[in-house]
Amino acid sequence: MTKLIFERQEKKYLLSDRQKEGLLEGLASHVREDEHGAYTLSNLYFDNDGFESVRRSLEKPVFKEKIRLRGYGTPGPDDPVYWELKKKYKKVGYKRRLTTTPREMEAYLRAGIPLRAGGQTFTELDYELRRQQLRPRLYLAYDRVAYYAREDRRIRITFDQNIRYRWDDLDLAVGDRGCKS
Repeated sequence: MTKLIFERQEKKYLLSDRQKEGLLEGLASHVREDEHGAYTLSNLYFDNDGFESVRRSLEKPVFKEKIRLRGYGTPGPDDPVYWELKKKYKKVGYKRRLTTTPREMEAYLRAGIPLRAGGQTFTELDYELRRQQLRPRLYLAYDRVAYYAREDRRIRITFDQNIRYRWDDLDLAVGDRGCKS
């Protein structure tokens, strides 16, 4: 079953390949790779024409939020993708997501056809999109390997690399090409 609500503290670090390998070597007896192995995350981030969401986020406020559409690999028109409302308050991240497909998302964004998933999460996402006049503004992809603590699956470590982005062709189905960061 896909988890739809998350609450977690995140710490992010920039590591060299050497540091990553040293860390994994030191943690080897404490973590295991998750069941998905290595995979690619594809994301569409929503913002308005003035990029106000990005500007607010860069100011490091106590509370911030963002909306994105996430897929794994390059999703086909009827593959699952996740529309996510991410909020962060006092360094604790909260994420709610609903499952849809690229085909349903396109119908919603182009013609306003409500998503079948509906519910409170859809109502809130729909409201924020309209209120803030949000639309897809950035595509971001990266390759990830995730690990869990052997004794507590709530502890998760992820390594992201090969980060790439694009400002055009803002469609998850186009593939994960983009400029390297």
